[in-house]
Amino acid sequence: MFFLNKVLPLLPFDLKWKDIDTSCTKFIHRLYSLLNNNYVEDFYSFLRFNYVHEFLKFAICSPNWTSFLNLGLKFNRKEKINGFITSNFRKIIIRNQLIFCSEINFLCLQKKLRKKLFVQVLIKEITRRINCFGKTNAIYTTGLPFLRPFLKTNYFYFSLKPQKQGIFNGGKFTNCSYKNQKMLLDWKKFIPKKKKIPNYRIHLKNMKKNFQKKKIYKHFELIDFTYWIRFVKGFKYAFINRNGVLNNKKSIISFYALACRTVKGKRPCYFYDAYFYYGTQMIERGLFITNTLVICKSIGFDLFYILDGYYNENFLLKSKFKNGYNKVSMYMLGLKLKIIEPLENGLIFF
Repeated sequence: MFFLNKVLPLLPFDLKWKDIDTSCTKFIHRLYSLLNNNYVEDFYSFLRFNYVHEFLKFAICSPNWTSFLNLGLKFNRKEKINGFITSNFRKIIIRNQLIFCSEINFLCLQKKLRKKLFVQVLIKEITRRINCFGKTNAIYTTGLPFLRPFLKTNYFYFSLKPQKQGIFNGGKFTNCSYKNQKMLLDWKKFIPKKKKIPNYRIHLKNMKKNFQKKKIYKHFELIDFTYWIRFVKGFKYAFINRNGVLNNKKSIISFYALACRTVKGKRPCYFYDAYFYYGTQMIERGLFITNTLVICKSIGFDLFYILDGYYNENFLLKSKFKNGYNKVSMYMLGLKLKIIEPLENGLIFF
């Protein structure tokens, strides 16, 4: 473990730090503009994530959030945000050991400032602020590995609308052959209500049972569970099946929507993708995946992604999933971890 110097890094070129109040709509819009033009691309620099305003507010304003850890970089004479990085406190179980750490996310810098090595300055300042809370460990993900990560995994995808396959340089997608719309009647929206909190304690207990098979995973308390595993129309979806006599026998499906647009080409094209987040699986895994695909197709998504590790590769390939190019590397600062296999991973980040 280590502590960085508490001296504030100096900024040249009339730049200054700006604490971003993400409860304010105008700051959310400025952050959206920065990410929309400069945020991460896929492995071949063909697609870029397009986070909507509501999604950004949901991901950043988690329980116990503070604007002190929403760090922006801007010029004194302009209101435009030129760089951004955020951090949220997390409790992570690593081989049956509870670690209080911070999750680093949305590291973005305007392209003209990247050559000035401001990325290191952003990381140094957010680390200094995290140390002020007594936290010395941080976890983050990236698609471009530059050090030795403790976990390397990738996404598998399933095409729900194969008519868009020509855009991906002739890539072949598998058509979604699931047309059983009766499955939709077996599911309802998962929206936490104060009057039914005891029921959600049972669902949280079931999720923790699934996590016990993993070597690393998030520790969800009730307030975290009701915030992250819920239905928010437009970008965060969660469904619970109606079948089963008891609530503790019901399965939960949770996934989020993330649009991507093509960077190259004369006319931008958008893909509306669904990313599997978390879920409690109390029914057969094949039927669980089938139900998930039917729900996503009925909503109107183009692709469905699931991270390698929730299911093994052989099962996903037999279910007509394709191995994607969106590789993910996970790093832990301040703590040395042994290599963890994808099947042992229970971490999923936006």
